[in-house]
Amino acid sequence: MPVVSFRVPKEVKEEMQKIKINWPEYLREAVRRKIREEKVKQAAMVMDESRAKTEGVEFRSEEAAREVRE
Repeated sequence: MPVVSFRVPKEVKEEMQKIKINWPEYLREAVRRKIREEKVKQAAMVMDESRAKTEGVEFRSEEAAREVRE
């Protein structure tokens, strides 16, 4: 597994040591969560852009289905 490191102020590190949390696992999960959030935002943007391109276009699926059947 690759290593990612970052710096925090001394006071933050001291506070982290007082709290009994598995910090590496907590941070891995926080990164995973942020990645998921960003992917959802990106997907929403793509959908919004796609919707904007078809704005004002009237399409009725029922009518299209009837035409295909005929």
